[in-house]
Amino acid sequence: MTIIDISVPIRERMPTWPGDPVVRLDQPIAIAKGDPANVGRIGAGLHTGTHVDAPRHVVEGAGGVDTLPLDTFFGAVDVIDLTARSTRTRSATRPFRSPPNAYR
Repeated sequence: MTIIDISVPIRERMPTWPGDPVVRLDQPIAIAKGDPANVGRIGAGLHTGTHVDAPRHVVEGAGGVDTLPLDTFFGAVDVIDLTARSTRTRSATRPFRSPPNAYR
C-alpha cells in the first residue's frame, strides 16, 4: 500500500478558522545564539491546518482524538486544491462531488 501524506504544512500567515488564533512560530533556543540545541515553539488554535476534530469537540463527555482507531485515518481520498480561489468556503467546494461512499 502506498501512503501519501495530504497534510498541509503549518506556517505563519496560513489561513485559520475565523476567530481562531493566528499561527506563531519561533525558535527561542538556537545553536546560532550559543545554545546547546535548536528548540522551536508553535502557537496556534486547534483548527489550524490539517486536523481532526475529536468527538469531544462537539459531544460533551465524548473521547479525545486518542480514542479514535488509527485505521480511521487511512483510505481513499479526494484532494481539492483551492489555493487559486480568493475564498475558501464550503460553497467553493460545491462544484466538486464526493465519492458516493464517502462519509464524514
